[in-house]
Amino acid sequence: MNTVVSLVDKLRDTSESHSRCTVVEVMGRDAGDIALQTSIALGAVTAIIREIPTDFDHVIEKMVEARKGGKRNFIIITAEGMGKEYGEELSAMIEERSGIETRFARLAHIQRGGAPTLRDRLLATQMGCAAVENLIAGQMKQVMCLRGNNIVAMDIFDALTVDKLMKNKLKPEEEEAIPPNKLYEMKRIVADKQAYKKYLNYIIDHITL
Repeated sequence: MNTVVSLVDKLRDTSESHSRCTVVEVMGRDAGDIALQTSIALGAVTAIIREIPTDFDHVIEKMVEARKGGKRNFIIITAEGMGKEYGEELSAMIEERSGIETRFARLAHIQRGGAPTLRDRLLATQMGCAAVENLIAGQMKQVMCLRGNNIVAMDIFDALTVDKLMKNKLKPEEEEAIPPNKLYEMKRIVADKQAYKKYLNYIIDHITL
């Protein structure tokens, strides 16, 4: 995400000089977390992800009103999970409806490059320590997770199941095989995550531009 922010900051210079909108596609085939968080950091008009429908009337209205107020550049972030040609089609639609010249940029796998930040290195070290402590205690087949500000251990099968639930990929027979109390806890984790995404989306739509 830090790489995305750095690259889009550079794209913004071009958008500003040409008075344009730039639609930027970021990684996120099955999850829109990268798009949501970088949109807030960049002050984007909106983040377009599969999990939350986008009110394009609201988006266009924000842009048109901001242009009247003198704003020259606009950034829209979309997750790659929206579709292969989505970014190009979205750019054309935004330009047609807003009257603002719009270009599309796909950052692709360059996002995977770059040096880890201090937070990356600190978190990796903390998780590594927690993993070793669990192994010494005889706790096997676990994955370290960050929940809030806490590092917690979770059975790796359960973690993979939660991932499937998040992406709506859990088969009915797989769900039926999970004990009710464990399934309830997994669904609670998913619900908390979805609520957080909606909260981030609210910030983007009502605060940033």
